[in-house]
Amino acid sequence: MRIIGFFLVAAGLLAIVATGFVDYVSRTPTEIGRFNVFTQYTGYKTAEAELGPGDAPLRIVLEAAIPLETRHTDGETTLTLVVNSASRTIATETPLISPDTASVTETGTVVVEVLEIPRLEDGPYTFVLGEGDRDELRIVSAHLVLERLPSAADRFSPIGFTLLAVGVAILVLGWRRRRSPPDAGEPASGTSSIGYRQPESRDPVSPSVDWGRGDGTG
Repeated sequence: MRIIGFFLVAAGLLAIVATGFVDYVSRTPTEIGRFNVFTQYTGYKTAEAELGPGDAPLRIVLEAAIPLETRHTDGETTLTLVVNSASRTIATETPLISPDTASVTETGTVVVEVLEIPRLEDGPYTFVLGEGDRDELRIVSAHLVLERLPSAADRFSPIGFTLLAVGVAILVLGWRRRRSPPDAGEPASGTSSIGYRQPESRDPVSPSVDWGRGDGTG
């Protein structure tokens, strides 16, 4: 039984470590929503989303389209982003839009990871994008992308935890059975004498025999 327990514990630990490593390296996000928060013609718009604890950790990404003539310049654009829940302000950030420090797609979109929010409450959230102190890139449009990142629990396999729990339970059960003494009111089993002192066996004393020719009568 102990061998099975050790095997299940080892298999569970291996599954937890392997799946956790793969998921952490890949860290593939799930897109929750994409909002058009700015255009040259309509200006800035507030994005609204209904979120909850299951959407955390939340990553906020800003995708800004810039003209072709400013893609290879040293110009920068700063914006402001305020994240509000129903009861309070969650974060205030100043995203920096720069082709030198952010990734740029083939279509000329600058992708900036603004911030990550580790915990969320149930309710409505607003994302207010506004202008910063300079716009040297002359942004054409901007989209706000909400992404759910894999949490710590997601990065570990539930199968691994199940195997680990079953293996530990088997080891504990086997350890208790091995250490529990026999009941004092019951005789020890005759099938096993390991760990118990057996009483010494004594042969019955044979009656003494007098050797001779007879009983001495003539």
